[in-house]
Amino acid sequence: MVIPAELLTAVDAAFAITARDTPHWQGPDPMRERRDDEDSRVTNPEKWRILGARADAWVVALQEDGLATVERNADILWSEPPGTMVTRTDLVTPRDPTALPLVVARSRLGGDDDAGLRRRRAQLRVRLVRSRLAG
Repeated sequence: MVIPAELLTAVDAAFAITARDTPHWQGPDPMRERRDDEDSRVTNPEKWRILGARADAWVVALQEDGLATVERNADILWSEPPGTMVTRTDLVTPRDPTALPLVVARSRLGGDDDAGLRRRRAQLRVRLVRSRLAG
């Protein structure tokens, strides 16, 4: 059994690899007040890939520690459309039958196919997984 501290260590190790090719940028200047329009525009969409790298690190750690299986580029039947153009999806299915599957989906942001990140509980797949377990 993996304890939380060990899992976080595994995520950090995986993140060192998954974030290797992501651009780094300066954080906001804490001495400058943000303008209202700054949150509503996308500049340098590739900088948001760091969030996907962190999500990928969690997926890798969960799989490598044996807590979940991962189906890359999974064909997802959405219960509600994600509201964006999804470019790829990973289905993370926990080995614990009481835990819920998770979909990590990438979407286009600006001109970058993998800059956007969506995560959803895999509602339709949950029924399929539970029905297989019951049968």
